[in-house]
Amino acid sequence: TLDGRSSDVRATATLQVRRALSVDTLRLDLLHLTVDTVLVQGRPRSFVRDSTQVHIPLRAADGTMVRVTVRYHGAPA
Repeated sequence: TLDGRSSDVRATATLQVRRALSVDTLRLDLLHLTVDTVLVQGRPRSFVRDSTQVHIPLRAADGTMVRVTVRYHGAPA
């Protein structure tokens, strides 16, 4: 969504990914925006944010088809 009074956006991205069982972290590029929450299979998951990526740990119990939801906001550059 866009706030008509500023250039800030609020968004939710939901991805359905297939992973190899040897992969233990999903890395998503995200520049200049703040991550509010991450859900994996509908449950909150801790994550690590650096200047260009969000690192989301994956567990064996998540299976091979994983639904990841990222809620974020900010002013795009």
